[in-house]
Amino acid sequence: QTLAIPCLYYFTFFIFAGFSLVLLVLPIADALSPSECLLLCFAFSVSWIFGYLTPGAPSGIGVREAVLVYILTPAVGVPEALLIAVLFRVATICGDIVFWLWTAYRSQRTGNDTLTAQ
Repeated sequence: QTLAIPCLYYFTFFIFAGFSLVLLVLPIADALSPSECLLLCFAFSVSWIFGYLTPGAPSGIGVREAVLVYILTPAVGVPEALLIAVLFRVATICGDIVFWLWTAYRSQRTGNDTLTAQ
């Protein structure tokens, strides 16, 4: 029961992040079937887990992309899989920067110095 809430949070994270990959692929693909959307969510989840568990790979760099390319290549081909993996890395980096800037802004407005605490 103690693990139920964190597992629910992780499940929600994987669903939303997987669908962010779907949104990234939509302009590249003409149309996506529901099974292709699930494949993208699955590919993101597996790549994130492998990237997270790989020692010496900050933010899973290289590992996540390799797993994404490996999983997506049979469905979309090598060039498209590489493009998707690189674009998704760029999108996640931009998202991290926006989140950090928002957090820095919020901490300055509230006088909370949580970025440099400890």
